[in-house]
Amino acid sequence: MRRMFTWCAATLLLPTAGALANPALNGLAQFPRVFNDYPNSTLVMADDDNPNGGTASISDSLYGTGGFTNRHVIDLSSDGGVTSAEFEIEDSWTFSTIVNLSTGFGPPAKEAGIIIRSPITGDANFIVKTNGEIVAFNGPFYLAPDTYTPGT
Repeated sequence: MRRMFTWCAATLLLPTAGALANPALNGLAQFPRVFNDYPNSTLVMADDDNPNGGTASISDSLYGTGGFTNRHVIDLSSDGGVTSAEFEIEDSWTFSTIVNLSTGFGPPAKEAGIIIRSPITGDANFIVKTNGEIVAFNGPFYLAPDTYTPGT
């Protein structure tokens, strides 16, 4: 079963594509409310449509009552932001990002992060949580430091 995450006020510095022959990245594809357990939350998604070192942000607040999670996705695109780009396993790329969870401590817990989706190797997840925990699994993520302070 796929684990679901609550995204809240995350700002991401998007990947820097290096030596990408396939696909040629030329946009960002937004997919709001992939999971939508809090349909009345206030959602703002923005990006500068630059997949080669640009920025994107997702802010979801004022949840009210609901279920387990909201999840919103911004993917790299090779067709001007219409669909998600697909990479072959032999494609070479460089990826760097900054994840900033801008919310205070306390319940309900919030999480923000990145997921590199792969039907071959499985999803690689890097998640920061409002309780200071950093979660990284199914991927080659290096953790330094091993605790997180919201807003940093």
